[in-house]
Amino acid sequence: MKPHYSKQVWMDYARGQLMEEDRSGIEAHLYDCDACLQLYMECMSQEVELLSDENNLGQAAEEWTDQIMETILIQKKKSRIHPRHAKTPLYQRSWLQFTVAAAITLILMAAGLFQGVMSPSNKIQAEPRQANESSYTDQLMDKTVMLLDTIQPKLGIKVKGGGKNE
Repeated sequence: MKPHYSKQVWMDYARGQLMEEDRSGIEAHLYDCDACLQLYMECMSQEVELLSDENNLGQAAEEWTDQIMETILIQKKKSRIHPRHAKTPLYQRSWLQFTVAAAITLILMAAGLFQGVMSPSNKIQAEPRQANESSYTDQLMDKTVMLLDTIQPKLGIKVKGGGKNE
């Protein structure tokens, strides 16, 4: 029979800190030795007490959270650049873009480019509609009525009124 293992070895085994080769030998010994099994059970209960102690965990978690928040604040302060001090390129400033657009518009108006665009629409507006021409809506209505008049005799439907000239 192998010699008994120390309490420290059983604590390391309970925490999972042993190598795989050592674990297999210790597990085999654990099946055979009642004294080591009792020692292992004591180590496990101590580990459970340590892990379940909420004050230690709560305090450790709170300290850890405080450290992280402090690190975040430090990083924010380091990376914060005030917007007035940030240098944007000249071509990305909106006031310059609006100024350039207004200048180009004035130049094109002075050159008469917009007059050339507007002249065809002025001609259309200036031409009066002739009296014998009817609107597109009237023409569409007349064609629809004619189509219905050709369909009605075939279906045997008699309708009073409905025509524009009736």
